[in-house]
Amino acid sequence: MTEMNGKINSNERFVRWQTVLRDQLSFLNSLLLTISIGILGFLLSLLKTPDFMPVCMEKFFFTAGLLSISMSILLGIATAYTRLMDYRKTVKKIGTELKRGAGLSQLKKLMKLYEKLSWCIFHLQIISFGLSILFLLTAFCVFYSEKLF
Repeated sequence: MTEMNGKINSNERFVRWQTVLRDQLSFLNSLLLTISIGILGFLLSLLKTPDFMPVCMEKFFFTAGLLSISMSILLGIATAYTRLMDYRKTVKKIGTELKRGAGLSQLKKLMKLYEKLSWCIFHLQIISFGLSILFLLTAFCVFYSEKLF
């Protein structure tokens, strides 16, 4: 009997931590998307100011940062979409199990594919976000070096 209780307890812990992991992925994806959109808005408004005229290396790093933050936004949207497709396939799998229908193996393969794809795209989103911060910090340090140092 204790072996059965230990198995149930382990299964409940697994499900609970899997839920926490899924929630944290969604939260961090949303947070990075929000920050990235805010940074993009700031950068676009900065381009409208007449005092901001980057040249040479400043322009290179600023453009690289602008492109990287835009890529981070696109990857964040792709992550959210693949997560949504994963949830959709999970619901379909549960419905198929309840009806004792066929095609469970195909649904499980799709679920694993979407899960792996979500994590892969999410890691690319983090890398793109980090690169954009690095590029933009470099651009601003070079552009405002007289005021900063």
